[in-house]
Amino acid sequence: MAKNLEHIMQNLSQERQKKIEVRTQELMIEEMTLRDIRKARKSPEKKLSLPSNGLRRLKND
Repeated sequence: MAKNLEHIMQNLSQERQKKIEVRTQELMIEEMTLRDIRKARKSPEKKLSLPSNGLRRLKND
């Protein structure tokens, strides 16, 4: 029997669901930042502009 993501998430504790949500957001920011870097590398005339939250994340790593 196949389980969908909603069903699996509903069976997790609230704490675990929150951790998953936080990590999801971190991965989305990282992916967007990498996409911006790749785009800037292809267009040397464009300045590299990172979202402020993505830049903060890069500085903390």
